[in-house]
Amino acid sequence: AKFLGKNRYVVAVYDNVRRFTVPIDDEHLMLVTLDNKGGQKDMIERILSILEGDYTKSIFSGPQS
Repeated sequence: AKFLGKNRYVVAVYDNVRRFTVPIDDEHLMLVTLDNKGGQKDMIERILSILEGDYTKSIFSGPQS
């Protein structure tokens, strides 16, 4: 439904990992699996920034202030 807005990602939480499904375009998805030790929100936001073209938030730049 359009009132929900664009799908940014979907998360599935398992006992030991979290799996994020991120749409890249109309035909492709990226699956990202992270452990449950923390930092998932930070990592997924960095990945989304790169996919959206904002390379100032590179996943290789370390923690953001």
